[in-house]
Amino acid sequence: PRGARGLAGIAAPPGVGKSVVLAWLAAAARAMRWTHLAFLSLDGYHFPNAVLDARRRRSPNGAEESLRLYKGIPETFDAAALAADLAALQSDRAPRSLPRYSRVTHDPEPNAVCIAGDVDWIFIEGNFLFLDAPVWRDIRDRFDCRIYLDAEDSVLRERLFRRHRRGGKPPEHIAAHF
Repeated sequence: PRGARGLAGIAAPPGVGKSVVLAWLAAAARAMRWTHLAFLSLDGYHFPNAVLDARRRRSPNGAEESLRLYKGIPETFDAAALAADLAALQSDRAPRSLPRYSRVTHDPEPNAVCIAGDVDWIFIEGNFLFLDAPVWRDIRDRFDCRIYLDAEDSVLRERLFRRHRRGGKPPEHIAAHF
């Protein structure tokens, strides 16, 4: 790695299985007692629901809606906070506390992931880690290793449709989201 710690990014469209891959890697690391690895998800950097509710966006039919309905698009993430945290992680080996996304409250939990000082590599998964856009480019360029996963569009659409329906979104909103 270039800095004090190595960063490995795992990016993919929603529904490919990034979280599954990261969970598998974390379980393997625990089983092998590799304490020098840590694991993060971009989802921890979602803006809180209260912030998303306050921000508005025009729907495809022209209605003004809460940005929360579009959770998962780049604008719903605090990319600047992630960029700052990655820079800090690479600059020194100080222990750091970072956010995690709660699948119960559907909100980020501040300081829920602790990165110990002896961690050598941090694996981070997320949809937009390699996005070619302002701030996201700074994130993309920090990775020592980039892994991209993909799947057929039909598989992704089916998985995402089921996920969003479980979350209570109406089918017409899901179609517009695609």
